[in-house]
Amino acid sequence: RILTESQVVQMNNGDVKIFMRNGSGKVLMATSKDGGKTWQDLTSLADVPNVYCQLSVLHYNSKGEEHILLANPALSGRNSITVYLGTVQDDGSITWINKLLDAGRTQYSSVIHLGTDEHGDEKFAILYELDARGAMSQVYVEFDENWIKAPLVKKQQTNPELLNLNVTRVNNELVLELEFDQVVMAVGTPKLLLNQGTANYVSGSGTN
Repeated sequence: RILTESQVVQMNNGDVKIFMRNGSGKVLMATSKDGGKTWQDLTSLADVPNVYCQLSVLHYNSKGEEHILLANPALSGRNSITVYLGTVQDDGSITWINKLLDAGRTQYSSVIHLGTDEHGDEKFAILYELDARGAMSQVYVEFDENWIKAPLVKKQQTNPELLNLNVTRVNNELVLELEFDQVVMAVGTPKLLLNQGTANYVSGSGTN
């Protein structure tokens, strides 16, 4: 088994944990109770994939809880760099949640803890490689705990309401410009039904 590009953090109880790149498809973690001289409890993290790419890890405490922050690509081909937030439980186990950071082809990264903001929330930064069709660049992003923990919000879509209607004459045709209170996606070739006749869709501003 090949274990490479490992990241090491020290826990509150003095244990040292190592997180390892490997070819199993999951991040591997082991624990040392003697400062790294020997290792035990090799564990495959079921909730943290590894596509044989470097990962970055840090340890921090926040509001009475102990955390591990980890980042690496989640999908094969080194795509979709994702941030994983692990919370250490009373029995020493770690529960993980995650948030997609970038769905592109993303590779090596480095995360740092920036401290707390004026609201007492922990802030972080990550620098990672983005490979856009062979053009490699470095991307820097700052985020906080709330961004990671925020669930996906589902909003019930309401019927669009007409805000403005502008009518002009071009040659022998009437041109109607309509503005709605929300984004309206024009699929196919929609027709607007009028009291007399119909109006064909020509174009819009983006999808409005």
